[in-house]
Amino acid sequence: MAAQRILFIDDEIFHSKRYRERLEEEGFEVLFVTKADVALDTLRSKALEIDLVVLDFMMPTPPSVSSTLTSDGQATGRWFLIECRDCLRDHKIPLLILTNKTLPATLGLLHDGGVFETELGFQVRHKGDTSAVDLVEIVRSIIERLSAI
Repeated sequence: MAAQRILFIDDEIFHSKRYRERLEEEGFEVLFVTKADVALDTLRSKALEIDLVVLDFMMPTPPSVSSTLTSDGQATGRWFLIECRDCLRDHKIPLLILTNKTLPATLGLLHDGGVFETELGFQVRHKGDTSAVDLVEIVRSIIERLSAI
């Protein structure tokens, strides 16, 4: 069986290293991308090869996007989801959001106006409360749930 492929989107290279390394040690293939616009292109071009998207919610605003659409980077994840929601839904790719933003604020931004609705749902985890070991277990659980559908 081929390794499950995760598109991991986070602009904080140093802080996300522990997550990437642990996922790779556990046999996952990690496509690591640091920019939301590059991640969007990667997702669209490799959707058939991606089993899960892990998204940092707060990232710099892409150069081609108005900073008002991303709340000056505080909601770049929201912009990304608006742009890719059809791709995620059509290809049944689950989503895990890792953020330093408070969970109620993140959920409020996601549900505002039905920004992201999917049969697969999504999970939001605070980075400070999620160890690399925890992340592996969360990823496994999401992928197992999807394979049971």
